[in-house]
Amino acid sequence: TSLNQTIWAVIALDFAANNGFEVNYNRDEALGHICSQQRKNGGFREWDSDDPMLKDVTDVDSTAHALIALAPYQDSYRQVIDKALEYLKSMQLETGGFDNWGESPDSTAAVIEALIALGDDPYNPSGEGWKSNMVEALLSYQLAEGGFFGPWAPGKANDMTTYDALLALVDVVNGQSKYQRPLPDTNGLSL
Repeated sequence: TSLNQTIWAVIALDFAANNGFEVNYNRDEALGHICSQQRKNGGFREWDSDDPMLKDVTDVDSTAHALIALAPYQDSYRQVIDKALEYLKSMQLETGGFDNWGESPDSTAAVIEALIALGDDPYNPSGEGWKSNMVEALLSYQLAEGGFFGPWAPGKANDMTTYDALLALVDVVNGQSKYQRPLPDTNGLSL
């Protein structure tokens, strides 16, 4: 099973509820499950494993996504959130990017989205321990023609990395998480 099954369900259902759709799920149980998956180092991981060697393996992306799901409930989960933020600080490189099996602009984008969902400023996050500007680190992966590349293929635009970067940058520009904004008014237009 994947923790993402719960994380993204919570994000989607809360987004629907915030946009006036009827939603019925056990929010407390879902959030409790996410919190129960936090590891000793404060991070989260996407998958479950019975392998004792993998018991405490965590990753930046899963931790950032867990924070996005918990963001609307910060008052209730402050200790979990603070511990996850400490983990993310420990994974930030001097460049401002994040180490997720090597420097990853995709992971940097996920952390930017998480901070914005928490109401924090990714240019200058609150609290001590952040190393450098993560937005500038993300933008350093942009090519002249606009796409973003990953360190595994320098100079070659990667569709997923570009997608992840744009999602984060839209939140930066709007100063609010896309998951917490209302759907745009389409004046009755539909597909």
